[in-house]
Amino acid sequence: MSENKRASASIRGALGRFGLEVESRFLNLNSIPMIKKILARTGNTAFIRTDLFRFIREEGAPFALVMDYAAGLGADLGDTDGRKLLRTFLVSYIILSRGRGFESLGANFLLLGTARNMGEITEIEQNPLSVLDMISTRDTIVNSFVNDLRGDRQRFLRHFYIRGLNTEAPAGEAADTVNRFVKSVNDRGRVADVAVVSTGLSSREGDGPPAKLLYRIDERRVWVDGDVLGVDSETRYAGLRTGEFYLAGHYTNRNLREVDGKLKNAITRGVATVKFEADSPIVINMQEGCVTDASTAASLAQMLVHDLGGFAGIRLTVNGENRRILEKSTGYTLLRDYLRYAAEP
Repeated sequence: MSENKRASASIRGALGRFGLEVESRFLNLNSIPMIKKILARTGNTAFIRTDLFRFIREEGAPFALVMDYAAGLGADLGDTDGRKLLRTFLVSYIILSRGRGFESLGANFLLLGTARNMGEITEIEQNPLSVLDMISTRDTIVNSFVNDLRGDRQRFLRHFYIRGLNTEAPAGEAADTVNRFVKSVNDRGRVADVAVVSTGLSSREGDGPPAKLLYRIDERRVWVDGDVLGVDSETRYAGLRTGEFYLAGHYTNRNLREVDGKLKNAITRGVATVKFEADSPIVINMQEGCVTDASTAASLAQMLVHDLGGFAGIRLTVNGENRRILEKSTGYTLLRDYLRYAAEP
């Protein structure tokens, strides 16, 4: 979100190399002229929090917020220091993260600066909690939320990741900054405290066994985690469709890396005598036997985009429950084009 068209085009291109798209449908969240117009009419920025909530519910939490550090909405609109928009998004995330089902909601900010204010942004990078010092409201409840974060550095760092980009730097340097930022966000998504929207499905989460990866080779054989087994009409393997993968078990926070590794190795190396080409149709079923949680989407999206990006025919077939979990999770926007939905029973 920037009125600097040259910088916006450069950043859009750098993000595109990671398969990330700039959301343009929610004008109340990404169009500064539209935000100014509504702010002038309503006198407050509550509409931003409302639309952010709607966006997260419909699309999942944004991978990142890329915005001008000093958007400069205008003193006549109550923006005396140019940072009203940044404060609004910070407060919106702080409030939303206190709501039920959003306890793990986090935000990754890439703040666009100039030579004049990059020093301030660098200070925030070095001491992230200092960004809270710019927040002052008349709402005692919001102030208490802010003070809670001030007193808990680790909690703040779980919720927020903030980096800066000098829009006056050469194009190559800006692209490098974006690359480092995206990789850092992805690395954060790998840890146990990944900042994602919690779906509140604690009964499905936990220490269940890592999902087994199955592949029906032909009428007589099924591949299960590297072993080729016979298929008897009375076994549970009889209903598997030939030429498709199935995940059975937990594909959740504690075993993401293990399950990701199974999928990556099976597709890149092949299954028994079956080899996959760049354009081979590859179906991965994540249905009743597959347990997911709020961290699954981000990890799966990263693997599909970065590790398996050369395979154009991958599709994920999910049941209704897993669909609802994935759609509310960070990483969903990257998964959207891969997903196919099984018919509801």
